[in-house]
Amino acid sequence: MNTGIKDYLARADVRLTADMNMYEASQQILINKASGAMVVDENGKLIGVLSELDCLRAMMTSVYNGSDPPRVASPPHCGQSTVAHAT
Repeated sequence: MNTGIKDYLARADVRLTADMNMYEASQQILINKASGAMVVDENGKLIGVLSELDCLRAMMTSVYNGSDPPRVASPPHCGQSTVAHAT
């Protein structure tokens, strides 16, 4: 049996925009049963990756502090980067 990396890649192409809030982003990740998603700019260019854990951290911080959910590309929360920026 000859397996390649393509056999392990996710089939869903989940794309989020930097202006989405974490609740919207989390919903898209859950609907697509993905562990994370690509974050793209207004031209569709990859600017980073958002994970389930990033969403959970940001939402828990939001609930704990009684604040609105942060945007996907907002400043880091709790010392953690919300979006791992692409190079």
